[in-house]
Amino acid sequence: VDVGGGNGTLLAHLLSRHAQLRGTVFERAHAADAARALVAARGLGDRCDVAVGDFFGEVPRGADVYVLARVLHDWDDERARAILTNVAAAMEAKATLLIVDDVVPPGDAPHPCKWIDLQMLAVTGGRERNEAEWRSLLALSGLSLGRVIQRGPASVLVIEPSP
Repeated sequence: VDVGGGNGTLLAHLLSRHAQLRGTVFERAHAADAARALVAARGLGDRCDVAVGDFFGEVPRGADVYVLARVLHDWDDERARAILTNVAAAMEAKATLLIVDDVVPPGDAPHPCKWIDLQMLAVTGGRERNEAEWRSLLALSGLSLGRVIQRGPASVLVIEPSP
């Protein structure tokens, strides 16, 4: 489930590259029509659903993998925690959560995500987070960060089931 998946571009790309996958774009009604159109245009309608809802209320249950791509940095800690808590409630014991977002590096050296942090604060009230802040936010939501994988300009935070 691509939670807050917008017009479905990320999930459509993943499904196009991996024929064995099925997925759901979970988005508010205003973006769902664009996601449906993209899924249809890419010929993925048999493997991709679009579900309408609000991640501040509830997230679809039962997926193997949940993805939050560039979603949480839009929100302050309280709202981000609400989203994560809803995802955690939807996850079954074997599910994995992938968070695609920035991880602010330590120190005072310039870094692009430090500028993005200022922009997020000014525009949305959100923020970028360092690894310790991610760990704390996840823990408050009942989740535990397993590892961080650096991928280009963003990181992938992997929250896997406990062994």
